[in-house]
Amino acid sequence: MIIEQTLYGYNKGHGLLASSFPVRPNNDSSLMSVLSDWTGFRNELGEDSYMTFYPLSNGEKYAFAKTWYAEEMERPGCVWTHTLIVDLKDMDRNFDFRVLNDYFRRPQKDKYDFYQHKIEIDNFETRYSNVVFSMFDDTSLLVLYLLLLGNNKNLFIYMDKDQRAYVALCFYLLQYLPLDILKWVSMSTGSVSRRKLGSEDFSIQFTDNITNISLSNAPWKGKIAKENFTIGLLYIYEQSKRENDTFPSLIRLFREDIKDEKEKLFAFAMLMKELDTALNEKVGGKEYANVLSLLEEYFPKQNEGIRLKSNFLSEKISSLYGTEEDYLFQIASLKNDSFLHPLLTHFTQRLMVLDKNSHNAYVDLIDKIAKIEHPNETACNGLIYAIDHMEEEELLRMASNNWEHVLPLLNNNERFFESGIWLRLSAKQFNEIFLLYYSHSFELFKHWDELLKKVLASETLTEENISSQLVINANDAIKIIFDSANDSHILIISPFLLLSCMQKKQDFFAWLGKQEHINERVENFIIHQIDPTAIYVKESQSCSWRALLEADNGEKCIDFYLYLYLLAHNWKDRQSVEMLKHSFYHIYQDLSKSKLSSKDWDRISSVTPNRYFIANWDKCKILSRGLVDYLKDCDVDIDEVRVFSPNKKVNERLTQYWKKKKN
Repeated sequence: MIIEQTLYGYNKGHGLLASSFPVRPNNDSSLMSVLSDWTGFRNELGEDSYMTFYPLSNGEKYAFAKTWYAEEMERPGCVWTHTLIVDLKDMDRNFDFRVLNDYFRRPQKDKYDFYQHKIEIDNFETRYSNVVFSMFDDTSLLVLYLLLLGNNKNLFIYMDKDQRAYVALCFYLLQYLPLDILKWVSMSTGSVSRRKLGSEDFSIQFTDNITNISLSNAPWKGKIAKENFTIGLLYIYEQSKRENDTFPSLIRLFREDIKDEKEKLFAFAMLMKELDTALNEKVGGKEYANVLSLLEEYFPKQNEGIRLKSNFLSEKISSLYGTEEDYLFQIASLKNDSFLHPLLTHFTQRLMVLDKNSHNAYVDLIDKIAKIEHPNETACNGLIYAIDHMEEEELLRMASNNWEHVLPLLNNNERFFESGIWLRLSAKQFNEIFLLYYSHSFELFKHWDELLKKVLASETLTEENISSQLVINANDAIKIIFDSANDSHILIISPFLLLSCMQKKQDFFAWLGKQEHINERVENFIIHQIDPTAIYVKESQSCSWRALLEADNGEKCIDFYLYLYLLAHNWKDRQSVEMLKHSFYHIYQDLSKSKLSSKDWDRISSVTPNRYFIANWDKCKILSRGLVDYLKDCDVDIDEVRVFSPNKKVNERLTQYWKKKKN
């Protein structure tokens, strides 16, 4: 590691005497020129020197300056200032600032060659601040550290001990500060008046002014106990008291995570404390939950604390707190996982490995995740992976047992949809998911036969498009649908499903012709959905409608008899005559009582034209005459006309018209 250096002193005025790098006029050179000059401080005990610590280049570099009073110079007030400059951007994280104290050299007049060379440090020794801990109390050290972290300025402290103790104190404090915080930290161990870092006051100035507070009788003495400080701060302090402590190296390793934020530093320290506990004691899920809680609280954005998260989410560390299943469930059960990037949790990859190494544990974990009341995004991704890769029986069991939680994920899952696994769900669950699947494209769907049977068995209401596709794609769809419709034990049949059967009218007529009886549901469908005067009805066989005729119990509604009457006019055979027998008198009765509506009469009129100048109001006569005309074409014998209806007078009228027609 390279350390740059400069030497300032007297040469026809205070100025730069030597440098290991080209010093150009800029803010840094101006600052070094000012801060290297004498502050008025004299150290009468021991070496007559003091130190100044301050940032350069907007915090990218840091200066460690040692100033000696140059009593050998003829001019009073002359000083030598040797400055070591550390580039914080390229600094090895294992470098110990305290080592720099060994590299200061008091110059000799006109012998400056040494200061024109860079200092290269290869061996990174670690120093121990035993002098600091022996001469200053815990509370004072914690307070000073906390003040520096908080960017406090203009603190004057009286040096009631050897000045070298305060130099050691400054080195100690700097060693344990995050590098990005050094941009606002400046300290001096020798000054008479207030020193400035540009327009800013120094953070701490140690002086020989007895009116300033001293650490021996500081105002916080007796008022702040060690226990009053945060856990993170105390952990840093306790670590600093260990010989060969690596904590500063860790602070620098996680520099990008900590940045210049005090709270993030303390969070980092608390995480390190948690890790220490896990390495040395038996811990479990509760402790790992603490880790995740710290990461979420202090690094709430995905792009914060990347290295910390990567380490604490790694299997190497997470395994200290429990099994792989424990880790995966902890991540999946977080109320909010937005602070974690999927690439850091490796959730899906680790789920895959668990599946490979311990399939039963994987299946149990998925079931446990599926039971989470409000699954986070990670949990959802894990469940989606499972839906895509689990064995069908396992997936069916998991989905069925955790239906409400899993349903939203199944809606857009192509595998679950196209495989037809959902056709094996319970009727209630099937109905719920089928409602969601209406918007899906069924272009690649292959399980039409099973779907139709499930729809019917589950008494599912289907919309028009799906109903149409079921009729078109399922084998023997018409028979299956109308067998179900004709089963009185099945309470609900989708109306659209029945209507869609009319795409295959011939199949419907073939089915109807094989029925000995039909129930009221099929009967109503026929009456209200199939036009009895349509050409396709006329082209069917009259025998196909025998079941409708057999359904008559003499007490049907007028719509039934009107339908039967109109239907009969499609043929001129015995089946047709039977239909007329069953329907004529019921219509006649309603007409005689003026109960038949104009609309219904208009329908009858289409097959009963008034060709005999009968008064339009006498609809019974018109109906009777029209019936007789049609019966004539059906080769009906007069004897059958005489008993055509249950009413003797009506039959006499029909017989009278028959005879007139014959003449």
